[in-house]
Amino acid sequence: MSAKHNFADLKFRIECSQIVLTHAGRAGLVVRGPGEIWQDEGGTLQFKIFTNPTGYRGLQEYARRPHVVGQLIPEDEFFDLEAHEYDMRRWTARRIIPFYRGGVQEGLAYGSLPELILTEATPANRKHDFVLLRFRGKLEFPCNQQAQAEIRFDGQLRTASSLNAASIEDGDYRFQVLHEGEHTLVSLQLPAGQLTSATPYRIHEALQFVLGQQLALMVIETSADGQRVTRLTSPSRGCGKMSPPLQFQCLDEAGHVWRMFTNYFRHVHQNSEPGWHPVSRHVGSAIESTAASFEAMVLALAVAVEGLAGECFPSLAPVDPAFLGELDSVQKALRGIELTEATRKRIDGSLNAMQRPRNSDVLRAFLNAHRLPVGLYDSWSRLRHTSAHGGGAGNRDVETNLRLKNEVLSLLYSLVFAAINYSGPRRDYSQPGWPTQPWPIPLPPAPAAPPAGPPPPGTN
Repeated sequence: MSAKHNFADLKFRIECSQIVLTHAGRAGLVVRGPGEIWQDEGGTLQFKIFTNPTGYRGLQEYARRPHVVGQLIPEDEFFDLEAHEYDMRRWTARRIIPFYRGGVQEGLAYGSLPELILTEATPANRKHDFVLLRFRGKLEFPCNQQAQAEIRFDGQLRTASSLNAASIEDGDYRFQVLHEGEHTLVSLQLPAGQLTSATPYRIHEALQFVLGQQLALMVIETSADGQRVTRLTSPSRGCGKMSPPLQFQCLDEAGHVWRMFTNYFRHVHQNSEPGWHPVSRHVGSAIESTAASFEAMVLALAVAVEGLAGECFPSLAPVDPAFLGELDSVQKALRGIELTEATRKRIDGSLNAMQRPRNSDVLRAFLNAHRLPVGLYDSWSRLRHTSAHGGGAGNRDVETNLRLKNEVLSLLYSLVFAAINYSGPRRDYSQPGWPTQPWPIPLPPAPAAPPAGPPPPGTN
């Protein structure tokens, strides 16, 4: 990234000698002209183009195209954007819907961008790949450095901060976290060849988990295999936040939070498929719901627990082979019964579902396997079923609501700890006072041997 672009604060601006909008589905519909791209105070990427007359008239015709209200816009109705800076660097963006303003002959095209990408050649690093993320706002995180900290990205000194930084090393992975301007930077150095398109988002997911809050990602930079990619995004405005899995102070000398972070990252980073990891989707939905009503929050929390159990631990409650044999007999018998196609599909769907373990059974088995209180199942069931079937959390008193919510939150974190193989302290929200407890739950002490009695008669 050139030093001329300062992404440390909002409202940066990129002046362009030419911006070109090309319609994906209509050959010849091109809007071009000089313009600029900037970030507004809310973080959204915006663009404007001082258009040529032909392109402007084509944009007017495009805007008058027939619409079908209530349907998604087809992919071939979007524009692609290509922006050239005066130093010849080229930014690109996809899936753009432009608007226009001005007279009949000429005017202004403008709109917003979901993301903007710059790809540049760079000397190949044979040993390491690099990732740098910029999140909106100064996030509170546990520090382990009290001296000046620096981030080096692909051999270059990128920024410096003091008194508020963390450096985490986990095998071949080296993370750094610090504040710059009004934002928070997170970097990762990892062995060459291990960077995937999902790596930046897996860092995002791991940080969201340990902090217990939604994060607005603004900039992603990656460097690998002789190519540096800068990806600017319009960050979401989510403000969900819940109690984190381990409360932390300003300093984290023992490093428990960051060990939890690296365990989570390593677990989800094994999956390089695009989109959020299944575990992170469940955790993220629970966090996101905290910005809505209490009823929505507890329902999302209970559903997330159910989803995590089925996603991570289906083998804990295998279906009885004898029961599966009986289901097979039922299916064979049904083939000789005359049924409508609709009825047969409904019955087959129910029978197929019965061949898989129920998430509720998995949850019971999980509690038993990890020595968790069986009462947590009842807490989950009360939240899950009354919220989903119209009972509403408001029908119980406030203290009971909060207790059930905290118990189910503790259960959610227990499921994640077991999935990522974390061991260390945790905040137990199921207990009064939220004490810090060890995970995994220790085995109870072995009973003491009975005291030796008197020797039998006739012995020395």
